[in-house]
This record gives sequence, structure tokens and C-alpha cells, in this order.
Amino acid sequence: MAACIAVTLVLKVSIAAQVSIHKSPIRTSRSLKSSLPISVTGEDAAKHLLSTSTTYAPPVSVEVEGNVRLHIVIDELGLVSATKVLSGHKWLQTSAQEIVKRWAYRPFERNGKPVTAETAVEVQFKKNPEDQTYKVWSAAQDNANRLLLNGERQAAIEAFRQSVLAAEKVGDIELADTLGELARALIFNGRYDLAFPVQHRRLIVLLRSRIQNPPEIAQARTDLAMSYVKQNDFEDAASVARPAIPILEEYRAKAKDTDNRAALERSLAVAYFSLAVIYDKTGKAAMAETLYKNSIEIGRKTLSPDEAALVMRLYAAMLRKHGSPEKAGALEADATALQLNLQPTESNKK
Repeated sequence: MAACIAVTLVLKVSIAAQVSIHKSPIRTSRSLKSSLPISVTGEDAAKHLLSTSTTYAPPVSVEVEGNVRLHIVIDELGLVSATKVLSGHKWLQTSAQEIVKRWAYRPFERNGKPVTAETAVEVQFKKNPEDQTYKVWSAAQDNANRLLLNGERQAAIEAFRQSVLAAEKVGDIELADTLGELARALIFNGRYDLAFPVQHRRLIVLLRSRIQNPPEIAQARTDLAMSYVKQNDFEDAASVARPAIPILEEYRAKAKDTDNRAALERSLAVAYFSLAVIYDKTGKAAMAETLYKNSIEIGRKTLSPDEAALVMRLYAAMLRKHGSPEKAGALEADATALQLNLQPTESNKK
């Protein structure tokens, strides 16, 4: 096995004082004001560092050890927005800059308001043939999936939790994927209450990652929205799902792979449903009806029977409230048929 490159952040203090995210980007929407960055010490920067892996495997193996010192700018959201090499071997400089750009910090504040900041950090490259970080995570994932396939649900959940700990040392994408697997295992076991914080964390990881994947972020939003729906928190479900709709519609139109298209359609059905419920609850029946219909049409083949039946029953309840009992009755019959794996009526195929 080829030697991996161990990358260790060299700062003056331990990063043990890591803290939770300053504000959830899910519910915060504000324009950022440009300002000159404030200068902070390496010690202060270490206290604001949220999380980072101390070991990485660069895309190209470089048989060179050494340190790279960088000047970095941290924006008002806590992301590294700019880097400049101060010193270090030229073969290591690009890798060091790419690594640092994946870091996230708790935003710096002055007078209670977030500000940009600048500091210097040092990245150490050292050959470490015994590094097993990625291998440990991969083995943990394989074990968790094997347990899930064997029907050992609780054991699989515990194994996925261990895999999350390993993924934290690998990278954002691996962590987001593992959190998604853990959430699905919890849902499969009927534990939406435990899946919710896992899905929330997954979305946070994807939003702050420098490797942005719009459809994956949109799907993470709709997964979280469904958890909100299960808790009857329709307002938060809609606020989380709303930004996902145009992205999902765009990528669905472009999707050529069948499996990928199905995943996008499931997420889109959830997003439509979440907004439909909000419009329903706020008396906007016409807008709600369009979204309910869209959700039913797209979700028939992609939502679970219970999820699709929930859409139908809430739509039926709205129809009854607005004086359409016959149509509501047909929808309720379709919902029952769907859950019992029977053929739905013709009334709701249109």
C-alpha cells in the first residue's frame, strides 16, 4: 500500500477547545458586508477552528516532507476565502492551500457582529506509512452495511456511529455520506427522532464544505424536511425544502441515469409536499392543490407507500375542508390501496 501523507496542523495551542456552530446556515439569511479583515493570532484562530482532519491523502503522492506556512482570510461565515503562501516547499504549496480551504471556523465577532479575519497557519507534511485513516473508515462502513443487510439493525446503527467518528478524520464528503447512511438506518428502524439531528448535521457539513454539490445539498434539505414533517413541524419543513426545488427541477431535467433521476424525483416530491402543507395551513388552497398534485404524480414511484399515502391523506383533508368530499374519498381510497399494495382508482391517475 502506497504511503499516505499525514498532514498535521501546527498551531500554538490545542484545538481541543472546538465549539459548536455559531449559527445554523439553514435558518440564517443575510447579506454579508465587505470589510477589511481584522488580524488574529494563531492561538485565537485555533480556538475558533470548528473541525478539520489532521491526516489527508493528497491526489498526487509527493515524496517530500516539510512545512508550508500560509496567510489566510476567514470570511464572516467562518470559511477560508483566500490563501497566500508565505513559505514552504514548492511541491507542497498547492496541496497545503487546498487543504486549508476546506477548514471552517466559528465566525469572529466585533461589537456583536461577524467580521472577516486574517491569520497565519502552518501545515506540516510528513510521510507516515502507518496511516490507516481512510482504511479504518472504509472498513467501518463495510461492517455497518453488512450488518444492515443481515437485518441486524441496532448493531448496524452502532457501527454507523463508529463510522462517523472515523469519517471525521477523512473529510467533509465522507462525513456527509456516512451521516446520510446513519440517518437512513435510523429511519429504517423507525427512529425519526434520532435521525433528525443526524440529518441536520449532514446538511451543515455539506453547506460549509468547499466541495459544493448542489443536488446533494438539495437532497439533504428534503431529507431533513421529511423529518420535520414527521414531527408535524411543517413551517420549518417548508423553509428548509423551498431552496431545494429549483435546483432539483433543474437537475431532474438534465438527469440521464435512471437511479439518479429517481433520487432527484423523490426529493422533489418531498419538497413539493412540504410547501403544499404550508400553503394549505395558511389558506392558500389553490397553490397547495398544485403542489399536492405535483408531489403525488412524482412521488408515486419514488416515495415509500406510507409517505405517498400521507401526501394523499393531507390533500384529501384539504379537499373535504373546501367542499369536495367525493374527490377526497377517492384520494383516501387510493392511499389505503397504495399501503395495501392494491391497484389505485382511476380518479387520481389524472
